Amino acid sequence: MLEPLPIINVTKNTTNDPPSSINPKPQTSNRTRKRELLPLTPHRSGAPIKRHASNPTVPSQSEDPFKSQPHVFPTHNFVLNPIPLLTNSQGAPRQNSKPTYKETYSLYPRMDERMQDPPSPSPPTPIQPNETHRTILPTQEPQPTAPPQTYTLATNDTINDPSATLPPTTSLSKRDLSDLDALVANNGVITHSNGLRRTAIPTNGFPIPQLGESVWRNIPPSMKTRWAAKPGPKAWARLYRAFYTEDMSSQAQEITELIKRFTDAPSVLVSTPIAESRPNPSNGPPHHFLISGLSQQAHDRIVNTGVIATETTIILTLPFIQPPPEYLGTLENFSLGDTDNDKRTVAEAVKSALTTNPGISTFVNDHTSRTNPETFPLACNSIRIETLRIRTSKTTNKIVWNVYCDNPPPLPFDKYIQWVKIIKNLNFPTEDFGAGRMRNTDHRGIERQFHCAGCKSCDHPTGLCPLPDILGWLGPAHATEDFSLLDNHPTNPENIRGRGRGQTRGGRSRGRGPRNRGRF
Repeated sequence: MLEPLPIINVTKNTTNDPPSSINPKPQTSNRTRKRELLPLTPHRSGAPIKRHASNPTVPSQSEDPFKSQPHVFPTHNFVLNPIPLLTNSQGAPRQNSKPTYKETYSLYPRMDERMQDPPSPSPPTPIQPNETHRTILPTQEPQPTAPPQTYTLATNDTINDPSATLPPTTSLSKRDLSDLDALVANNGVITHSNGLRRTAIPTNGFPIPQLGESVWRNIPPSMKTRWAAKPGPKAWARLYRAFYTEDMSSQAQEITELIKRFTDAPSVLVSTPIAESRPNPSNGPPHHFLISGLSQQAHDRIVNTGVIATETTIILTLPFIQPPPEYLGTLENFSLGDTDNDKRTVAEAVKSALTTNPGISTFVNDHTSRTNPETFPLACNSIRIETLRIRTSKTTNKIVWNVYCDNPPPLPFDKYIQWVKIIKNLNFPTEDFGAGRMRNTDHRGIERQFHCAGCKSCDHPTGLCPLPDILGWLGPAHATEDFSLLDNHPTNPENIRGRGRGQTRGGRSRGRGPRNRGRF
C-alpha cells in the first residue's frame, strides 16, 4: 500500500559536496530522483484523484483528458521530490524497491502536465446524497460544415439534357493574361526556379486553335458520364501533334510531369481517353486528356496560359466546358487581294448573307434565350476577316479569306457546329468581285477543310501553323513542307492502297542497278 511522504524541497548545490549531502536517499538514479509524489485527494465519486504537486487544484491527465487547460510554460523553478517508499499489503517495506510499470505511471505525472501553469483554485462541487453521478465531458465548438457540392455535366454533347441551363462560357480570346508571367523572359524564354524552360506568353497571348469538333468525340458515353461527375475544377489538355494509339501511357506521363513542374502542384490526375471506335482518319480523335485534382489557382493558370511549350513536351489546354470556336469557315473565289479594303468588302458580303437568310437568325433564336434580341445582331457585327496565302501547286498560290465571329451566339457546342454548317452552305455574292463559296468539299465530295496536324486547328493547314513563329518557341520548327501540307490536298481515295508515298503507278522508276546512295 502506498503512503505519501512529506515534500522535501531541493535547493541548488552551490558547493563541491557530493549529491548525497543534498538528498540523503542512496541508490537512486538522477532520472528517478526527478520523480515526485502527488498528494492524493478524494474525488467526487469517492476515488482518489491525482493533483498537481505545486498546486493541488490543477487536474491531472485522467481528470482533464481533453487538455482544456492552457499549455503555458512556467518561469518558476521545479521542485524535485523524493521517491516514495513502496510497501506491501501489510505495510512492510517491499524487498524489491523498483516500482512496477503501472505504479510508475499512476504515481508520477507526465512532464507536460508538470509544466502547466496552474489556474485559479476553484472548490469541487459536492455530490448530494442519492444523486446519480454523471461525467460531463467538455463541450466542443461545432465545426462548420461545407455546403453541398453540385456538379454540372458537360453541355457540349448529346448525353446531357438539352433543356438544362447553360453555364456561362468565356471566349478563349478573352482569357485573363494578367500576372501569368511574373518571371522575366530572356529572348522569349522563361526559366523557372525548378529548372523548367518554356516559351513565354506573347503580349496578346498564344494563338487560339480553332477546334471544329467536340472534345468528347469518339469517347464512350459511359466515360463521358464518369468524367463529367469528377469533383473539383477540371480542364482538358492535349499534346502538340497528338495522335491516338492503344497505349497512351507515355503521353499521359508527359502531360503529368509538365503540369506538376509548371504549377508546382504535388499531384495531378490525368485521365486517359479510350476510343469508342477506330479513329478515322488515323490521326483522328480522341486527343484530349482530362485534368483534375488541381487547386483552383493552378487550374486557372494552365487554362489561361493556353500553351505550355518546352524543349521536350508541348501541351495545349482548354476549359472543361468547351467554348465555341470563333472560326466560321474559309471563303474563296473572290477576285480580291489581302488589303484592308478587300477584307472589309468580304466582311460586308458575309454580313449581308447572314442577315438576308432568315434560317440563320431563326436557328439562333430557337436555341438561345429570347430575352436578348441583340444576340444575333451582335454576332453579325463582330464578323472579322483574315487572309491566308496557300499553294495550289509547287509554283502557284492563291489567297483565301478566313471568316471569324468574335462574339458568337451562346449556343451549346453541338448546336453551334450545326449553325456553322448552315452558314457554310450559303452563297456570298458581291457587286464587282464575284461570289464567294466556303471550302467544304470539291466536285468529288472530298473534304477540303483545313486541319493542322500540330495544334489541331481547322483554320489553317499544318505548314502555316502560327505557333512555331512565336519568339522563343522551343517546339519543332516549320519543316520543309510540300504543297500538300500547305493546302491539305487529300490523297485520291482510289489510290490510297497499293501505292507507297511518292511512288508512281508503274512502281519503281529505276532499274535494279546500285543507287550509290551516300557516295561521293
